[in-house]
Amino acid sequence: MRTLGKFILVLGLLALGLSYGCSTAKKTKTPNKKSVRPNILWIVADDLGTDVGCYEDSLIYTPNIDRLAAEGVK
Repeated sequence: MRTLGKFILVLGLLALGLSYGCSTAKKTKTPNKKSVRPNILWIVADDLGTDVGCYEDSLIYTPNIDRLAAEGVK
């Protein structure tokens, strides 16, 4: 029963987020030079920890994550 409740909560939040995103998509305006927002990509990975090459771990070979970490903030 607890799992069903969590599923319904997540599904409801997802529906709320999608409906809000669709309702505000038409209201966007063309950005001018003063209000240009930075382009940010947020990657979330569960159970990755620090077992990747960008954290000086030589056991696991992760060239793409290492290259991405070298260009951004870790």
